[in-house]
Amino acid sequence: MLKSELLICGTLLFSAVVAHAASAVNTVPPVINVTIKNAGAEQIKSTPTGANDSSTQLKSSPTPAPFIFKNGSNVFKVTSPYLNSASATFTYTAGNKKCAFSTSVTVMPRPWWAPPGSDTPGQATWSKTATSTGLSPATCQATITGMNFQDYSYSVEFTMK
Repeated sequence: MLKSELLICGTLLFSAVVAHAASAVNTVPPVINVTIKNAGAEQIKSTPTGANDSSTQLKSSPTPAPFIFKNGSNVFKVTSPYLNSASATFTYTAGNKKCAFSTSVTVMPRPWWAPPGSDTPGQATWSKTATSTGLSPATCQATITGMNFQDYSYSVEFTMK
C-alpha cells in the first residue's frame, strides 16, 4: 500500500511539473525589428553569402532592399518560425568594403519554481555582431536598441560606413 501511495504522489508531482512547464512556454515567436543604415559615401548592396543570409531574406517582411543609398536606411522585420529563438544574418558591400552582420536571441524556459501565470520570465540571451570582411576595411556597427521581455522580440540597428 505504501508503494502505491508513493507512486500516486510521484505521478501527481510529475504531472504538476509538466503542466507548469507547458504553461511557461512562450506562445508567440520573437520578431527582430531590423534597421540597416548606410553612413558611407556610396550606396551599399545586399550580397547574401550563404544559407543563413538567404533564410533571413525568406523570413523578412518586407524583403530587405537590395540597395541602400548613402545616408539612407532600410527597415524590416524578421519573424522567427521558432518560439524559443530568432536569428538574422546579412552581408552588405560597397566596392571592396564588406560588412557581415548577425543577431540572435535564445530563450530558456521560465524557472521550474516560478508559479504559473507569474511574471517571472525565462532567461534570454541577445547577441549582435558586425564584422568587416572585405578587402578594404569598413566600419561596421551593431546596436540592440530595444528588448521586449514578454515575447523576447527586439530591435537592432546595423550601420555600415
